[in-house]
This record gives sequence, structure tokens and C-alpha cells, in this order.
Amino acid sequence: RDGSKEESSMLRELVRRLRSAGLLPRSRVGVALSGGPDSTAAALLARDLSFLLGYPPPLCVVVEHGIRDGSKEEADKVAEHAIRLGLDAQVHSIAHLLRGSGKAVQERARAERYDALTTAASKEGCDQVWTGHHRDDAVETTLFRLLRHSSWQGLASIDYARTLYAPDGRQLQLIRPLLPHTKAEAVSVCDQAGASFVSDPSNLSRKYARNRLRFFLHSHPRFADAVNDLRVASGRLRSDVDLMINTAFAHHSHWCGHADVLDLHLSGDRELDLLLLQRGLQAVMGQRQIVPLSRVARFHSQLVEKGGATVGGCQACISNRTVRIRREVRFFFWFFFFLWM
Repeated sequence: RDGSKEESSMLRELVRRLRSAGLLPRSRVGVALSGGPDSTAAALLARDLSFLLGYPPPLCVVVEHGIRDGSKEEADKVAEHAIRLGLDAQVHSIAHLLRGSGKAVQERARAERYDALTTAASKEGCDQVWTGHHRDDAVETTLFRLLRHSSWQGLASIDYARTLYAPDGRQLQLIRPLLPHTKAEAVSVCDQAGASFVSDPSNLSRKYARNRLRFFLHSHPRFADAVNDLRVASGRLRSDVDLMINTAFAHHSHWCGHADVLDLHLSGDRELDLLLLQRGLQAVMGQRQIVPLSRVARFHSQLVEKGGATVGGCQACISNRTVRIRREVRFFFWFFFFLWM
């Protein structure tokens, strides 16, 4: 399949990156498609990679939020355009799920959007879902978190790849193929391929903090490059620490005959113990979510002070530096806790 010069260059780099990381898709790819230049460029890359690998056209999932008038018609047009580009497309409405969300509508919409994406991809047999996040998004996120005094984990910003779970429990790989590239490169891919895209007018409003950061970074490219360097360095640090914690976790933990009961032996070093607890909670919850370190710190303090604590649907008790973590079972947990003590 012939693609634009920009797209062909990005496709070659993408194949090298995915192959070296062992992340080449093994079946059909799902793509989150909003109709903007970022997701459209990701869909074009997915289309051409699928053609090279002999897979069916990617499934583009267009999520309709119903937050503003005409959003259903816009979503239908985006899906129709995707089909003209040689892609498969489905429209999924989450409007009924967002009613009554109030000020938390954006956070709720994000969660429901990922649920709709992974549900559709799982049903169609996809093993990966792609989004259009690019380098500019990652830099904005790092600066936003820096201003909020985030830890080094947060400064690493957006991952290139991570595991997602569909509501049916099926494991999918989330890939962000445009992360090494800028928004301008994504726009160039669309322009050279003759693929039209839509622009969200709310992105031009200065009433949103995120937009103000975007405008600032755009007008100060050297500062943006410095923030990106910080992001990359934080990402490398996070990878190194993850490797260290994985090794320490393997030596300090064991399952108690059940998939949801874990004994974790703390080291006595608070910083290391917080990371071990974070990994232990993630393991007990089935790798579905990561509890932020700030919440883990409060959880650790409650454990030390009271001997027991709960967080993220997990309960724990501690005895002689050994923390027993299990999924929340309310009354039975405390019965079990007093017996164990």
C-alpha cells in the first residue's frame, strides 16, 4: 500500500521499535479514533502495518460522548471517513453513562471511553489498542505534573506501551505509536495521505489550564525540549526502579495458597517499602490498576499505627514487618486478622 513519505518513515521506525520490544501485533489492531489529526495518523499507521502483516483492517472505535449538540452526527461522519480510508469503524455512545457526573464528567468520560475501546477491541479479537498520544501531549503532561509537585514517577508522563484490561477481563496491550513524534508530524502524515481531520475548537480556549500550558510550550520550544529531556530521564529512572522493585518483590513476597492473599516482607526502608507495597497491591488487584504513591504512603502509615488498613479494594494487616494483603472481604477479613495475630 502506498503511503506518504512522512508516513512511510514513521512506519519503518514504528516497525523497528515494536519488533525490538517484542510488541508487534499478533492479530487485528484496535484504534481509538476521534477524527483529529493525532488519532487519524495513528489509524493510518495501523492500516499500513496491518497490510504488511497480512491482518484485517484495523477496528477504529469512535466514542460519542453526547456532551454537546450534534456529537452523534459528528461521530458518524468520523466513522464514515475512516471507512473511506480503508479502515473498519464502529461508533459507541457513552452519553447515557455520563449523565449526572457533574464536575467529574471529564474523568468519568475518560474511564468510560477506555472501557468502550477495550470492550469493542476484545469482541473483535484485537490484541492491541492504539491511541494518538504524541510527544507534545507527553511534554504537557510532564510540565502539568511538575507544577503540581509530582514525584519522579509522575514526571515520566505517558508510557509508550502498557497493559489494559477489558471489562470482560481480557488482557490487551495499549500502544501509543506517535509518542516519539510531534503533533506537527501527525498533521503532516494526514496532509500527505490526503486524509482530512477535524479540530476541536475547545483546544483553542485559554480558560483551560492544559491549553495555556500548550500555548506556552509552543512559544518556548527550547523550554519544551528541556521538559522533554526531563520526561525521558524520568522514564529511564522509572524503568530502572521497576526492574529493581520486580527483583525485590520476588524475594520479599509469596502467595498464601490463594491468588488473592499475599504475604509481603517489608525491608525497613520506608521508600523501598512504599514501592513494594504499591507492587503488592497491584498484584493482588490483578495488575488492573496502580495505587498512587501518595495513597500508598497513607496506607503504610495506617498499617504501622493501627496494624491494619484498606486501600483500592484491598485490606491488609501487619505483624513483625510481614504484611498480609488480600482483596476486601469486610467482616471475614477482621475475623481472619484476629486469628492470624
